[in-house]
Amino acid sequence: MFQTKNHLNQNKTPFNTNKIILFGFILIILIVSFIFLRSTSSLSTKKNNFQKTEKKINYPTISPQKIFQAIQKENVLKYNLLDIRSSQEYRKEHILDSSNINFQDFNNNPNYNSNEKLNVLITNYANDKEIKLLWENLNPEKKQNTFILEGGLANWIKNAYPVVSLGDIQSFVDQSKVKQINLEELKKIIAKKNKFTTFVDIRNYQEYKKNHLKDAINIPFYKLEKERQKIALDNFIILYSSTGKQAFQYGVMLYDLGFNLVTVIQDGFDAEKWKNEGLEISSN
Repeated sequence: MFQTKNHLNQNKTPFNTNKIILFGFILIILIVSFIFLRSTSSLSTKKNNFQKTEKKINYPTISPQKIFQAIQKENVLKYNLLDIRSSQEYRKEHILDSSNINFQDFNNNPNYNSNEKLNVLITNYANDKEIKLLWENLNPEKKQNTFILEGGLANWIKNAYPVVSLGDIQSFVDQSKVKQINLEELKKIIAKKNKFTTFVDIRNYQEYKKNHLKDAINIPFYKLEKERQKIALDNFIILYSSTGKQAFQYGVMLYDLGFNLVTVIQDGFDAEKWKNEGLEISSN
């Protein structure tokens, strides 16, 4: 009988040990859970406090579709399309008839306070924080007639709306937009005396006045977009500049502006060289 009791006591020992281990395990889980919940609650409180103190700034937007429709219907004149990106970004590509202006210059210029025209600010992307900061610093008088282009230029391009860009001479797409000719080919075109051919010198006025190709009109490259009405849209256009590269860049721009018959001269203008090639040079 004694041996049997002893045997039973030995069987109880592992059972008691297991109970202690289980109890300890449950205790650890409870402690960890308490710490985790306390930490989460603290973070939630901080987040709520931050949201309460964060300034809510609303700003008006205008859709790319509305601006594009205005351009198509030639109603764009009721808008000041103001591209506030860097000048390098603007030259690379921009919306037709938009102007490049520094934000501070716009903010301090009273000419943009008129209600006759709506100001549309063009940025790169729809970066909400940057636009909120911009709007917060905007002159109160301008907030009455100023909108932000919804989604910025990136959204405009995403919707496949056209942009005006400088040509990239390495781009096969841009190379397909214009025809490039040398001086020999130019002489053949002049000999045909086609009255629907327009020669455009895009150098500055001082250079043009000194000497230029006979019968060429002068529209400096930096005015080409604004003064494109001086060129008949369906004419055969021969464009040249101080360098063939610049002629190519602005020839592509003319194509983007709707001129489909654009030819650029590969050789930069050189009065003596062109004279020696038999071309007639004039001066004003």
